[in-house]
Amino acid sequence: MKKLWTNLIPGKNMNADLIFHYHKELPKLLRGYHKCSREEAVRLAALIYRVKFGEDKTGLVNLV
Repeated sequence: MKKLWTNLIPGKNMNADLIFHYHKELPKLLRGYHKCSREEAVRLAALIYRVKFGEDKTGLVNLV
């Protein structure tokens, strides 16, 4: 993957996070390239779910 805006740090610029960083890092997160604890993994999973489904909780049935 080509990295755009290389001199930016994720978390510092909200526009860059929304436009570039999220979409580039999501596949890496799902494939396990980033080391994280269980608590961080649960928090990331919740954030990814909210991005995909918003406040709709009907998709939670499929996860169990």
